Amino acid sequence: MGDAKSKSHVPGAAARALLVVVLALFPALVVPSTAPDTAQSMILLALFAGGIVFAEYASEYPGLIEFRFAEIGRASCRERV
Repeated sequence: MGDAKSKSHVPGAAARALLVVVLALFPALVVPSTAPDTAQSMILLALFAGGIVFAEYASEYPGLIEFRFAEIGRASCRERV
């Protein structure tokens, strides 16, 4: 299998970026009466968001936004204890 240091982050980053693009484009694709300008704006926004996610997850260290190892929903559990 190889050690964790030799594995590339690129395939997982590409998959996450594709999911973000689909998630951003889904509302514009579902609504049948989307104007062409709105569709083009949504495509640009989705590609930008996908590019940021790809850059973050493909790099060795987080650079733009540090959300790679974020613990979602854990803050409320800590406050109760």
